[in-house]
Amino acid sequence: MLIPMNNKFTFLFLTLCCYFISSWTISDLSWAQWADTLTVIQQNQSNWFPTSETRWQSPLIGEWIYRLKGEKHWRKIQLPHTINACPTKKADGIWFFRRTFVVPNRWQNKRWYLVLNGVNSVCDVRINNRFVGYYTHGYCPVVIPLDDNLVQVAQRNEIELKIDTRFGNRGENLLPHISFLSPCRPKGIFRDLFFYIEPGLGLSKTKLQFLPNSDFSKWTLRYEVEIAAKTLQQELPPGTFSVQKSLLLELQIADPDANNRKIAAYSTSINVFSDTANVFTGEFKLKNIIPWSPTTPKIYHLDIYLKEKHKVLDHLVYKIGFRHIEIREGSLWLNGKPVTIHGVTVVEGVPLQRKSRFYVTQAKSLNANAIYWPFPPSPEVLDECDQTGLLSIVGL
Repeated sequence: MLIPMNNKFTFLFLTLCCYFISSWTISDLSWAQWADTLTVIQQNQSNWFPTSETRWQSPLIGEWIYRLKGEKHWRKIQLPHTINACPTKKADGIWFFRRTFVVPNRWQNKRWYLVLNGVNSVCDVRINNRFVGYYTHGYCPVVIPLDDNLVQVAQRNEIELKIDTRFGNRGENLLPHISFLSPCRPKGIFRDLFFYIEPGLGLSKTKLQFLPNSDFSKWTLRYEVEIAAKTLQQELPPGTFSVQKSLLLELQIADPDANNRKIAAYSTSINVFSDTANVFTGEFKLKNIIPWSPTTPKIYHLDIYLKEKHKVLDHLVYKIGFRHIEIREGSLWLNGKPVTIHGVTVVEGVPLQRKSRFYVTQAKSLNANAIYWPFPPSPEVLDECDQTGLLSIVGL
């Protein structure tokens, strides 16, 4: 049946119906679920914050209490979540989220951080009523360094997040107003959050650069590693200002498709000082490498060890791909060959991790080689794109 569109009220009604239907389809949730607090459960498996025998994550997802500014009573909620009540503006305002946590004894003399993978929009973070950080990135992960003096070991501590969910001119957030037919932006703490713990004497910052030769038959891995020496500073004898320790830095590359067979190994002795920046650089050659591309998304494992004799002080594990991207003659070149982008745009309605991974699988089934994300997805989804063979073009 055809409906005449000369009536502006009929046109408006159909437009609103399309908007509501598209919201339901994108979110994959019923209208009843939208009407109240929506809970989405995610698990952090990102290589952006790798875990090993020397570093770990302490999740903060689970039960919190929350309230809107001006309310007296606290309510329980499971994080992560989104407090949108689409399409109303009920979720707009200033919200407070609280929970308690216990710092175990083994965290002492460690370096630890609070990681927020997604909070909309403006977030003020406090631990035991002391300000520790201010977050305005929205969709992007943020890492807030924490100090031992903030908490009491083996006792209950409290973390509070004050979140302004108002967009545009109604709040402090700098993101533009949402368009009429766009899916609702998630508001609140909609991705996982956790404490990330590193050794007091360990790897701090790592930069890697992959340089091919002219015919891409051989590669050079160039690295820059910074060592944190927190525990060395605490070991200073009385009357001394500096202490030195001789350590061993090892890098190993393995092929997970060949039973983790080692294809390269490199080690060097380093001297770490307690009173200076400890930055070490180097490079080593690699051959018989399969470059990463959308048609051959080859992933290798890189293990970086910091050792004192045979004792492992720190261990980092990365999943890496060897690729060289450049802009040449106005075109995108990958590994010395021009690439034509056949991509799709994905705008997440509700940032469910399983839904985002579904988008990745669907894009690959359409023979796409790239995804454009107007709003940054979770780190896990970007890792999924690497392993599936999709270039990620991220907005914001």
